[in-house]
Amino acid sequence: MRLSSKTIRMLLVAALISVFIALLFHPALGVFDPTGFPPRWYCGNWSSTLGWTHIVADLAIWLAYTAIPLIILAFARKRSDRAFPAVWWLFAAFILACGTIHLVEATIFWWPVYRLSAVTKVITAIVSWATVLALFPTLPKALALPSRLNDIQSIIQHAPTAMLVADHTGKILMVNLATERVFGYTADELIGQCVDMLVPARYREHHPALVGSYFDKPTVTQLGEGRELTGMHKAGHEVPVEIGLTPLEHHGKPVVLACMVDQTLHKQRREKELAELSHALSLREVVGGFAHELNTPIQRIVMWAGVLQFRDPPDTIQEPVEGMISASRELSNIVRRLRDAVIRRDMVNQPIDLNTLIGDTLTFMYREVGSSVRTELKNDLPQVLGDPIQLQLVISNLIRNANQAGPPVTVSTQQSNGEVVIRVDDCGPGLPDDPKRLFEPLYSTKQGGLGMGLTISQSIVRRLGGRIDASQRSQGARVEVILPSLPDRKDS
Repeated sequence: MRLSSKTIRMLLVAALISVFIALLFHPALGVFDPTGFPPRWYCGNWSSTLGWTHIVADLAIWLAYTAIPLIILAFARKRSDRAFPAVWWLFAAFILACGTIHLVEATIFWWPVYRLSAVTKVITAIVSWATVLALFPTLPKALALPSRLNDIQSIIQHAPTAMLVADHTGKILMVNLATERVFGYTADELIGQCVDMLVPARYREHHPALVGSYFDKPTVTQLGEGRELTGMHKAGHEVPVEIGLTPLEHHGKPVVLACMVDQTLHKQRREKELAELSHALSLREVVGGFAHELNTPIQRIVMWAGVLQFRDPPDTIQEPVEGMISASRELSNIVRRLRDAVIRRDMVNQPIDLNTLIGDTLTFMYREVGSSVRTELKNDLPQVLGDPIQLQLVISNLIRNANQAGPPVTVSTQQSNGEVVIRVDDCGPGLPDDPKRLFEPLYSTKQGGLGMGLTISQSIVRRLGGRIDASQRSQGARVEVILPSLPDRKDS
């Protein structure tokens, strides 16, 4: 087993301390032996006032010189980003050694351990000069450090993008004003805390392992590429963000700079686009259905009016019949123009990873469906060709319907015979007696429902060369979307 350099240094220090303690208590050296020296009270003409002044002052100095290193070490433990850690330890040791001298000086009034006093002064001298020698190479770096750090902190602090710096344990070392705005916390509430507090609860368990794996091989990384990520706001809601990671070195230690772009406005625009698309498709389906229904009686009117033209006597009804035929044809033209005038968004087809699209949709719908949806997504699923926005509308419609029918909901994907299947299962009351009616315009099993969601979904899927089916389960219903898969790029 290979030991790290830090472990080796700790073992060497422990060995030196052990040797020193063994020598300190070795009877041959007599460090604690007062033989040959009288207590200080009996050396010279000490008055009680003068003696106790020395004793109280030495003890007070010893207590202060013991407290100061403890405070320094407590600060050093909590602030892993401190500069020049070796100098901090040397200062703590130097101050503690000075305090020990004063403690020994106070005890000599009763216990004349002058040999111990000499040892403590030698140790203090060694530590003092070690501190001096350590300060010489540190001084130029320390003088340059504040301005450089201030420049970096100033850039980060006033950047329009939310930024934070964290160490390998996930502890937050620095945040900027944009981070406070995005997540609702103040800098004082974030600095020193674990970055997990900004991670949604459902991801928090696995986040420390992800942090560790990143620091094992730190690189400039765009997190969650191709899918939506969210952070946790102080108020309890999730904030959609894009996250980029950049490895840095801070005070000689590896840290990571996380840049987070708030995607709230982008998400709102996307929600608006989906709503407009759903409205346009609903309008198209409704008008298309009405046009179909109206054209049939219009054609009958024209047909029977044509029959009347050939009845006797033709003169008395010729003009009204011609007016009837003309009006019917004009009505037919109005219906056709109305149908053609309905907003229709052309599909922008591209290769799509359905697993990623499902994950994005669930993130997008999390505030609506919460944790009531679980996924069983097949790995290495082939891509399909489609419009991502329209397919997301299909998936969100199916998930919303299933969640309203009866959670929990399971969304799964499969591959079969050159096709990709999206399956949505619910635990609701099941399907109506005639499942095909689910896809009819204006048919709804929910009170107050418009009855266009599945009709629109079926229209989109058919335009992509696929199909959508509904079936009864032992408990609940199942809706499947079957789409033709693209050839595997490895095989092409």
